[in-house]
Amino acid sequence: MHKMTVFRRLAYSWTAAVVCLSAIPAMAAPDRPELLSANARELWRKGSDQVLAGDFTKAITTLEQVHKIEPGDENVKSALNWMHSARSLAKSREDYRRQMYEYHVNKALEALKKAREPAVMPEVSEKDSGKKDASAGDEESSDEDEDSEDEDSEDEEANARWLPLFYAQSAMTNAADEDAFRAEPWLSEIVGLAKEEIGQLKADGEWRDALSLYLVLQEIYPNVKKYEDGADYCRQRAHLDFIYGKKSTWRADLADVMPDAVLEILKRVEADYVDEPDFRELCRSGLEHLVILARTESLVETFPALGEKDLVARFTRRIEGFIKKVDRRRKFATRQVWSIFNDVLDVNRDTLRLPENVIVDEFVAGLLHPLDDFTSVIWPAEVSEFNKQTRGKFVGVGIQITQQPGSPVRVESPLPDSPAYHAGIKPGDLITEVDGKDTREMTITEAVRSITGEPGTTVVLTIKDPTANTSREVPLKRSQIEIRTVNGHMRDKTLPTGWDYFIDPKQKIAYVRVSGFMDKTVEDLEAALVQLKDQDCQGLILDLRFNPGGLLTSARDMCELFLEEGAPIVRTKGRNHQQNMTSTSRSGRRHGDLPLIVMVNEYSASASEIVAGALAGLQEACVVGTRTFGKGSVQILIPIVGNQAYLKLTTAYYYEWDEDLPGEDKWYLLHKKPGAETWGVEPHIKVDVIPREISKILRLRRERDVLKGRDQEDIPEEILSRKPSSEPAEKLPEDPNPDVDPQLAVALDVMRMKLTSNRPWALAPRLERAVRVADGPSAITATKER
Repeated sequence: MHKMTVFRRLAYSWTAAVVCLSAIPAMAAPDRPELLSANARELWRKGSDQVLAGDFTKAITTLEQVHKIEPGDENVKSALNWMHSARSLAKSREDYRRQMYEYHVNKALEALKKAREPAVMPEVSEKDSGKKDASAGDEESSDEDEDSEDEDSEDEEANARWLPLFYAQSAMTNAADEDAFRAEPWLSEIVGLAKEEIGQLKADGEWRDALSLYLVLQEIYPNVKKYEDGADYCRQRAHLDFIYGKKSTWRADLADVMPDAVLEILKRVEADYVDEPDFRELCRSGLEHLVILARTESLVETFPALGEKDLVARFTRRIEGFIKKVDRRRKFATRQVWSIFNDVLDVNRDTLRLPENVIVDEFVAGLLHPLDDFTSVIWPAEVSEFNKQTRGKFVGVGIQITQQPGSPVRVESPLPDSPAYHAGIKPGDLITEVDGKDTREMTITEAVRSITGEPGTTVVLTIKDPTANTSREVPLKRSQIEIRTVNGHMRDKTLPTGWDYFIDPKQKIAYVRVSGFMDKTVEDLEAALVQLKDQDCQGLILDLRFNPGGLLTSARDMCELFLEEGAPIVRTKGRNHQQNMTSTSRSGRRHGDLPLIVMVNEYSASASEIVAGALAGLQEACVVGTRTFGKGSVQILIPIVGNQAYLKLTTAYYYEWDEDLPGEDKWYLLHKKPGAETWGVEPHIKVDVIPREISKILRLRRERDVLKGRDQEDIPEEILSRKPSSEPAEKLPEDPNPDVDPQLAVALDVMRMKLTSNRPWALAPRLERAVRVADGPSAITATKER
């Protein structure tokens, strides 16, 4: 098995899950349950608040006291049943976490033992040697066989050196205490082995593989600078090989990239970047990127001048002289950077004569690198694709596709009401040709470009049904396709939105998942809420997990569905005071009468954090899950190059309102700055999950989202699991709860108790939320009750 395949298999294998919980009575009236004893009523209120605060363990003790006083009350019995089921689930999850941890520790130790063993060269007998001599007349065939054997042997040796670190990474993600894990004595030996391998990979020019190891080291030891620096360097080298390699499209990608763009970029950074830019650092970084480019010998086929050692030496010597000049200057600003960049262009003309658009692109990449991860340039060739992603529209045939290297493109799902769906294309179908061109020879990007195009034009796809082993040519007329980002519990064509949202039909609890924030997201969400109102919905779970964000306007509009007029939504602050503004709800709530739980996790970013933070800070919703990503910065699109390209520049930070914060200033920074200990939106009820549980969550999402073909009965398993059918599954400890989404299970229990008790939310203040509660993998910790 190739070493990168090993890395992918040992990384998170993401799938998803359904929650099956027992039915409960309909929502109680405000005074229910009608307990006779004053003591029982007081204990019921206390137990209810403990559930709503996520403290299920204490709630069991309290509710059992209520049950002893008045054993006949059905609401108390139901609440106890939910809590006992939650405790059972918590215990089985903790056992599973421990099994997964022990499994990966044992695998790491086994792999370490194997890696310690010296490589043994196979002995060559005289008989074998004679065979080799006798086959000398067939040199081409013999050499190919030897090369193949050598490559297989190298891969096996690399796997032996890589595996210990990858198993150690997996062990840490399942550890109850990460600090205790890092103190394990065998871990340092594994890290030392990985460092040796990184050194060898760098020497061999295997930058992508070296980067993979650095990234694992960064995950095990976050905020260790030597690993961050090593990853940055390897990332740049791998980037160069990818961008300018044999299959690259750099000429098209960098079309219309001109030197004048650099001055425009510098001026806007100087005027509008969120923090005071250090132009000395920016210029140095841009120059260092060019030195690395010049010394990248693997690009000689693309840029023959890089093979001329004398030219490379002259170029790098001059650029390094500029770096020294930058370090010596006392004052350094836009004008100085622009002057040095023009000198760089002159040096390039005198030496390497690389295309100027390449020099511009690499200098700009280095220039912007020290700023932040979100500031970038969208060159003219990229504008169209960027607009597709942010606006949720594209011109195509309406299919989601995937591809394994060297294999045909595979259909993941047709999109509703699209040309592909109406043509009967279904999940699992293979697209073997696009307009007669074999997709096995395409990258996934090339396949997308071939399938999409101008509206009204036709593309012919050759579709193979792998089950029936039949092929057919399907001509499809390209049309405007809109990506829908609002999904429900299960598809139902008979309902107005095409979704059934009720995850608990008896209690009338709805589940709505928003996967992104695009132009029509709020319109679609409001349609869902109107449908739910007609169906007498009693409680709403809004799932923003894995939501990367999108349009700020969409986030603001979504908040206005639930907030009172004038309620604070988000504040922005930047270095340029024009970026400072506060957004409040412009209209009264239209759907704020439903009890609301918002689910988030570490992949909820940007717009999803704004929605979760606004609703949580005003105590309009209970937030369940894990701390959000912390992408709390504002990027604006600044037209450059005669309005043909954009500078995506970070100009401000987002701040969220929280009534629980001490003092007069109730706004807190959402963004995760380097070295920060707090960021993002903290859940009121924290429910940690291990990687295999993340697998379950995503598997179920695919099961919910994949749209069957018009006449398709079953969806192929490889579509739901997102695994190649030929790849054997690694034998892991069996999950005792294969169909349970743990975070959603907690949200359901909390919402059921909310509806049954009719108690106000018992939300823990922001500064006291960072505790592991509900049915997480570790011991339950109480939160402060309101």
